[in-house]
Amino acid sequence: MTDSSLSKEEQLSLSAAYYVMGALDAEEREQFEVRMAQESEAREAVAYWEDRLELLNELVPSVEPSPFARLRIERSLDELKMREPTRPSMWQGSGIWRMATAALLVVCVGLFLVREPAPTHIVVLTAPGQTQPGWMLTSYDGSSIELKPLVATQVPEGKVLEFWTKAEGWEKPVSLGLVDPDRSLETQLEELSAITPNQLFELTIEQSGGSPTGLPTGPVQFIGRAVTGI
Repeated sequence: MTDSSLSKEEQLSLSAAYYVMGALDAEEREQFEVRMAQESEAREAVAYWEDRLELLNELVPSVEPSPFARLRIERSLDELKMREPTRPSMWQGSGIWRMATAALLVVCVGLFLVREPAPTHIVVLTAPGQTQPGWMLTSYDGSSIELKPLVATQVPEGKVLEFWTKAEGWEKPVSLGLVDPDRSLETQLEELSAITPNQLFELTIEQSGGSPTGLPTGPVQFIGRAVTGI
């Protein structure tokens, strides 16, 4: 996780943020822990981000899903396969939406360091019951969106991954189309209104060709809510 455009200090800070988030893979995590054992600067960077992200965690309230969403998430949890355990951290057990907001902060830090324009909205989608970001959605105008995979997504043979959204006040979710689990998706919300804070986005497993009912019917693979970019 390196970027030649960053100074050594900036790269260390960004790596420490990802370490605290538990977003490094096993090899990267092991390498950074070796660095922590050898360099006081690395330990100080980790302490800095633990303090900053813990403060954010305390400020963000928990969000309870609706009874219908809870039932679908619980069903999805039953169907998900066991995943490789990640590094325990202070974030685990803090709640899926708090973790998503923490991930947002790290993403925005990265965007700032590489001097790119900040997005207007970000959605970090995680698997039900998990804390590691799985997909990330960004929008720079509230209408054009880009959805990127951050982890491998297993889709059973004969099934597809379908993308959905539902803003507060909508009667039902709307499909944003089928998603290739190995590729980014760029699309327009078209006739839908611009993204609003707390808008729900999710990826579900559906029958070949997509949901036959026009509503999500399969297990939820990843889910998240929109927050305003900073």
